[in-house]
Order: sequence, then structure tokens, then C-alpha cells
Amino acid sequence: DIGPTLLDLAGVPKPDDFGTDGRSLVPFLAGDAMEKVPAYVEATGENLKTPTRWVASIRTEEMKYCRGLLNEDMPEELYDLAADPTEQRNLAPDDPRIEGMRHRFDEIVPAQATSDIETTLTEKEIEDLDDTLRALGYIE
Repeated sequence: DIGPTLLDLAGVPKPDDFGTDGRSLVPFLAGDAMEKVPAYVEATGENLKTPTRWVASIRTEEMKYCRGLLNEDMPEELYDLAADPTEQRNLAPDDPRIEGMRHRFDEIVPAQATSDIETTLTEKEIEDLDDTLRALGYIE
């Protein structure tokens, strides 16, 4: 949302090929109400070396839905954030609301968004990644 907001503040229209689905927050900054949209989150962290363990999720005010980004065999997770704000009880196996969250996820994250991701790293890339994470203090 930062890019579209800066463009809006500068009076420049967002180009069609801008490369993001973000939206301008200028109306919000002006005190106007904005449509609430689900937040999209990816978790890679230490799993960066193993992309088949990457997780993607969408979060609404009420619910959070998670699934593997590149691995369809990862179990889904669904949390009712009002009843379980610390996400301790996975409702995915039994809750009928999962269908709606799956649908919203698929609308936000089309399959082609992840189809071109390289799922393996070379030894050199893993070494470089380890060096970077070590330099940043994430690993020893």
C-alpha cells in the first residue's frame, strides 16, 4: 500500500503494470472509511531453505486461514480470532467456515502467483543465505 499511497499523494495515477495489488491509503489518512480487505501474509523465516514448508495465510478481523504456499500436502489451519486470539485451536478439520476462507485465499493468491517460484536452492545459494542470516544474527 505504500507505493500506491505515495503515487496518490504525488498526483500520479498507479500504472497498470505497477506489480502490486496495493491500494492508496490517502482516504484513510483523510479520515474516510475504507473497505476492509483480508491481509495476506507469507511465513518463510528459517524455512527459506525448504520452500515446500513455506506457509501463506489470509487474516480478516474474525478469522485466520493458513496453508502451504508450495506444498498442498501441508495441513490447513483455521482460527477464530475472536474466540481464540492466540491461535491455539485449529478449527480446519471440522469448521464449515473453512470453505469461505479457502475461496477468499484463492481469490487473493492465484495459483500462477506461486507457479514460477524456484523450489530448490543450489549449494552456493544455501551457503550465501546462511552467511547472510549469520551476519544478521538470526543463526550462529
